[in-house]
Formats: sequence, structure tokens, C-alpha cells
Amino acid sequence: MVFKLKEFQKNSPGIIIFSHKEFVKYSQYKTFNKVLKRYKNNYFFAVHWGASYENTSEYNFENIDINFCYPEQLPDLENQEILSYTTRSFIPSTIFNNATSKEKEIDLITVTRKVNAKYNRDIFNISKELILVNPNIKITILVANPNYVKSNYDHLFNENFEEILGAYKNKNVKLIRFDEIPKQEIVADYLKRSKLFLFTSRKEGVAKVTAEAALCNLPVLINSNFFGGARAGINTKFLLEYDSVKTAVIKINQILNLQKSNARTSDIEVATESLNDIKNLRNLHKDLQIYFERKGKPYFGDLDENNLKNRMNSFLKELPDLYVVENNDLKSIFALAKYFQNLCIGDFKQSKSGLLYDRILNFRLNLNIKDIIFKLSPVWFIKIIRRRTVLKNELSYE
Repeated sequence: MVFKLKEFQKNSPGIIIFSHKEFVKYSQYKTFNKVLKRYKNNYFFAVHWGASYENTSEYNFENIDINFCYPEQLPDLENQEILSYTTRSFIPSTIFNNATSKEKEIDLITVTRKVNAKYNRDIFNISKELILVNPNIKITILVANPNYVKSNYDHLFNENFEEILGAYKNKNVKLIRFDEIPKQEIVADYLKRSKLFLFTSRKEGVAKVTAEAALCNLPVLINSNFFGGARAGINTKFLLEYDSVKTAVIKINQILNLQKSNARTSDIEVATESLNDIKNLRNLHKDLQIYFERKGKPYFGDLDENNLKNRMNSFLKELPDLYVVENNDLKSIFALAKYFQNLCIGDFKQSKSGLLYDRILNFRLNLNIKDIIFKLSPVWFIKIIRRRTVLKNELSYE
């Protein structure tokens, strides 16, 4: 994603944000760093980290001024400027809020995709055990944007759901499918009709969905070994952890029983002030002003505040195909050079031969034996391998 948070105006630098994917991909390119150096007087450069990394030592931060992330996402990021604002900080309060009179007819809800990173068998196994303990429990699973990939785990989702929860669908479990990412209003409506949110990922970046649940005043149940920013902004009293199917079931039943007996005080909000989008916008201005002053630069001009939740991490496509393909991730080092040449204030032109040389220099053949096998194998063979891998990584019962 390349997103211009602020345009250059007179002597006040603009701010250009790259996605972590672009930064990881291009940070070692000479052209990337050469372009950034040439535009340094007119822009500050930032990276929005939508993922979590234990080790960032192999990336070149020489020309990066600001990192938008939570410290827990990048624990080894030292001597770098960090501003703790992410797409999670700008979830619209007008859509996700706890002021609702909707009936709470859903006991447990989760939002997932048909990919391995979501550990969907954990969802199914926990749900089955809950049903066995409480035959009247109501569970809703929202599954969005399948993104079928032959070598991925997409094709196992339906198979695993039917195997584990097929006997309970419709009566206890509702599986709500979306061919595309659902509108925020639809997700918010389901959350506001629910009592508790289950999050089974074990490593992600900012994980906006847990913040959305918290803003709708749902306690959040998360794997105790989770690595990333999914806990940020959630009142610790309502952030519950599990390490097995059994402990997850125990925690869920405890919360549901407390809610039934009205023991939980309704005036305590699950989301903290750090998830207040209006306050975060004000604080972002203040922190940027302080940063500019430290750098001896004047701070004036407007920030592009529109829909930061989706635009900071390139959820939407705004740039033409010349620069990007599906979203706002720059598609090549050539597109990067064109973006700066056409859309940024400054003067820099890189020869095509120089760009080609840089591309060849950084070309890496990533196909290994495993990749070749997956590309050439039929789906039935891939399923055998994937089933074994999923079962090996499955959450233990106790």
C-alpha cells in the first residue's frame, strides 16, 4: 500500500505511508532507497505494519522516518520512531459502538476466513464441546472472502465444518458466508447481537476484528500464545485467554453464566480510550506536530483522514492499474518509480535500464521442491498433506 497521509505544502513535508508488504519487498532495492533519499526534503516516509515480526534485522530502515505499529508487533524494533496508531485506531465509532438495544440472541460469535492462519478447526472443536455441554447454545460463524488458493487450506474449511459441526448446523451453529468482505455495518449488526467473541488466530498484525468486537462491548477470548496486536485497546478485565479446547469452553461458559445472572456490570466498557477513533485523530495530529518540531520542520496542512481504517493498510484500491493491481500495493519497482515521478512533488527520474538492473539484482527464485509439488499436484493429493498438517497443529483438548 502506498498512501499519502499528508501532501507537501510550502515548507511543511508530506507524509507517505508504505505497507509492511511493500517495505519488506523493496527495502533492499537500491532504487527504492535512492528515490526516498531524493524526496527527503519534501516528505517523511512511514511504514504501516499490518503484520507482526519477531525479527526485522534484515530490513533496511535507513530512509524510514516513522513506523505505525504497536510495540508488541515488532519487539526487536530498536532506535526507530514508533507511533502507536494503526488501522485498529480508526475503526469508525459511528458504526461500531456499544450503544445498542438489540437483543443478544447469539451466545458466541467469530469472524474468520478460509485460511490456515485463522485455525478454523479450533473454532469448530471449541464450538462442538460447547454444544455438548450446553445443547441450547447459539453460535454464529461469519466467514468472508474465501480467496481460494490451490496450495492453501481453503478447500478444507467446508470439509472440516461438516465433519465436526455438520450435525449441529442451523440448530446450534449458523454459518454465514460472504463471497466478498462484508460491509462494516453488517459485521457490526451481528456483533451487537452477540455476547462473546472468539478469536483463534495465533499470529496476526493489528487484527481489527477484536477491536470491533470490543467496541461493541463483547468480551474477547484469545489464544494465550497469540503474537501480535490483537489485545491492544481492550480492557484486560474482558480479555480472556485459553490454551486448550477445555479451557476455552470453561472460560466461555463462565462469561455466559455471569451475563445470565447479571453479575457483569454493564457500565464498564470493554474497549478503552485507545480505540476511540475521534480521540486518536486528535492525538495523531498532536504527535505528528511534536515529531515535525523535533525535526525542525513546520507542521501545517490537512491530513487525509478519510476512512483510515481501510486506507492505511490498502484494503481499498484507489490508484490506477499503472501503479497497482488489486489493491494499493505497488506492483513493482517500476511502479514505485512512476508513482513518485507522477504523483509526488519533487524531481527524480530513474532510467529504465537502472530499474531493470535493480530488479534483476534483487530477483530471487522462491520456488522450492514443496512449491513445485503443490503447483503440479491435483487437489486431492494436496488435501492429504494439508489434513495432516492441520491435525498436527490443532489445539489440544486439555
